[in-house]
Amino acid sequence: MKRYTKLLAVFLAGAMILSSCGNAHDDRGRDRDGDRTSETDLKDNGSGDGEAGGANADGSGSGDENPEPEKWVPFVLEKLEFDESEYPAPKYDFDTEEVTLEMEGITREYRIAVVNDIHMITDKESGDVWEDYMPTLRTRHDYMFITGDGVYAEDLWPEIVKYLNHNDFDAILFAGDLIDYCSNSNITALKNGLNELRYPADRMLYIRSDHDYGAWYGGNVYTEVRSAYAQTYLFDSDRDPKYLDLGEFGVIGYNRSYRNMYEEEVAYYEEKMDGEQPLIFLTHVPFYSDVDESLYNLSMEVRQKIYYWSNDEGAGYSPDANTQKIIDKMYNGESNVQLIVAAHMHESWDGQVSENMRQHIYGPDFRGQIGILHITPKSE
Repeated sequence: MKRYTKLLAVFLAGAMILSSCGNAHDDRGRDRDGDRTSETDLKDNGSGDGEAGGANADGSGSGDENPEPEKWVPFVLEKLEFDESEYPAPKYDFDTEEVTLEMEGITREYRIAVVNDIHMITDKESGDVWEDYMPTLRTRHDYMFITGDGVYAEDLWPEIVKYLNHNDFDAILFAGDLIDYCSNSNITALKNGLNELRYPADRMLYIRSDHDYGAWYGGNVYTEVRSAYAQTYLFDSDRDPKYLDLGEFGVIGYNRSYRNMYEEEVAYYEEKMDGEQPLIFLTHVPFYSDVDESLYNLSMEVRQKIYYWSNDEGAGYSPDANTQKIIDKMYNGESNVQLIVAAHMHESWDGQVSENMRQHIYGPDFRGQIGILHITPKSE
C-alpha cells in the first residue's frame, strides 16, 4: 500500500498557559510499559458546576424537601444529514471491527464509530522532546505504530478523519491513546484532524488515557502541567463529565482510566447508572473477568502481564474501594449499563466479565482498522 503523507503543523496557536492549577499527582499513572509514572490529575475540587440550594423568591424556603427526580424522557436521535460528495472516501482501505449489541426499548439501529490506540508520533526533531529521546521515538514511529502495509500512524490519522466523514455514523467515540505522548506537534496534528470532522461536539466523546497526557520525553521542557493544559485546546475540556446523550441510550466515559476513580466520579456514575436510560460504559483500560479466563490468557500472551483492572497479584491496575464499587455495580446487574467498551490491549477480545455484563475490547487503529458498534433493537 502506498504511503500517504501530509504536512502536519508543529506549533500551537498561542502560548501554553503555565499558571497554577488544582492538580494533584496520582501515583497510579503508568507509562507504555506499565511502570509507575507520575501523572497530573485534573480532579476539579469544587469548580462550582452545581447549583446551590436557597430560598424561593418569596423567602419561603427551597420548596419540597424531597422533590421527585426528573423523569427521563427518551427521544429518537435524528440521523445527521450530509452531502457524501463533499466528503471523499479515504485512499486507505480500512478493515473494520464490527460489534453488535441488542438493546431493549430502542426504535432503530445506531452506528457508532470507535477510534482508539492510534499512537500518533509527529515530532521530527528535538524541542518539546529532548534530543536524547529522539532515537527512541524514531524506533516507535518506524516500527511499532505502522500498518501491515507500511502506513505510519501520523499519516493514518488524516485518513481516519476522511473515513469518519465519508461514512454515516450516529456518533464517534474516541477511546484513548490517540497520540503516543503529549507535545505541541502531536496535539496540533490531533486538533487539526478533529477540526475537520463534520460531526458536532454533541455527537462525539473523547476519553483520554496515559499516552494522551504522557510527558515522558519532555524532561523539564515539556512538563505534565503543559500536557494537561494542552488538552484544553481540543473540542472538549478534560474536566467535563464524559457523557454522551444519544436519546434512547447514552454513553458514559471513564476518563484517565489508568488511575482509580475519585469520589465525585463515583457519585456521578452512580447517578447515571441508577437512571432509566440504558448506558454503554466507555473505558480505555479494560476490567477483569470473573467468568472467562481467556482474557487473562490473552493479556499474558500479548502483554506478558495483567494489563487490565484486576485484584490479582501483579496486576498493572488495582482497583481501590471507589473503583471496585462501580465495577461491582456493573457486574452484579445493579446498573443500567448494557456493555463495557474498552481498548488498551492492542488485541481484540469479547466476552462476559460477569454473568450480567459483557465487555468488548477493540484492537488498535494503528493497524489500519476502525471499530464500529451497532446498537440494534432487541429481537422479540
